[in-house]
This record gives sequence, structure tokens and C-alpha cells, in this order.
Amino acid sequence: MNNNLIENNKNILNSNNLNLENNLNTDNLEKKQNSFLKSNLGQAINGGIDLGLRILLPNCIEDEVINIKNSLITEGFSAAVDTAIEEATNLGKSALGILTGTFENISQIKKAVEKGGLIDTVSDLLDTGVDWAKNHGYIKQGIASTIKKRQKFYNENYKNGCR
Repeated sequence: MNNNLIENNKNILNSNNLNLENNLNTDNLEKKQNSFLKSNLGQAINGGIDLGLRILLPNCIEDEVINIKNSLITEGFSAAVDTAIEEATNLGKSALGILTGTFENISQIKKAVEKGGLIDTVSDLLDTGVDWAKNHGYIKQGIASTIKKRQKFYNENYKNGCR
């Protein structure tokens, strides 16, 4: 019985020692990552990634994706998931605010009406759809022109009302 107890204690000590070593290795890795991110090369790479994301993504979501990337790099995967959920929720509330006219805060209004925001993005999609339909003969030139004029009129009135 004493031998079993001693053997169990040895196993527990070995396990704790292994956990301690893993924690120390993880801590060292985090320190190395943070020092790299703060170096000139790390900042240049991070800036390059941000620039690439801004080029690839629509204006209305680029800041949110960059926030998620920054959270992933600095705080880890679970924090990035939390940031993604928070950013998606805020973006959804901004979109809902456009439809209902009710916003919870100023940042949601800004996200909707800023240049390249949700209204501009939807407007660009509608322009593309109307142009495609006109070019393929689904709607006539006069109807396409009327749709675009009305769209522009409503967009400007909505933006001015929110401002």
C-alpha cells in the first residue's frame, strides 16, 4: 500500500513538473511573440497585413476584421472569437438600424452612414445589379436610370436624416 502511495505521489509530481515546464515554455513563447510584434519587422508585417485586408475587404467590414486579427495576435484564439462575435453583433445592429431607423448608439449610425459604410455598400450592390440587368436586357435604360436616381435620392435623404 505504501508503495502504491509513493508511486502515485511520484506520478503526480511528474505531472505537475510537466505542467510547470509547459507553462514556462508557453510564457517564453508569448514573450518572444510580443517582442517580435513590437520590433520594426513585426510592425511592418502587421501593417502589410492590415493594408492587404483593407484592399481585399469591403470598407464596411475592414475595421472589424482587422480588430479580430489584432485580437487573435495579441490575446489568442478565444479572445479573437469573442471579438468576432462582438463585431458581428454590432454590424448586424447597424444593418437592422438602417431598416428600422432605430440605433442603439452613435457608432452604429456612423457605421451605417460613413463613406464606404453599409448604405454605400448596399447601394453599390444595387448599382451593379441594375447595370447587369440593363446590360442583359432584363430592364430598359429608362427604368435603370429611374431606379438609380431614386436610390441616390433615398440614400442621401437617409444619410442626412441620420446626421
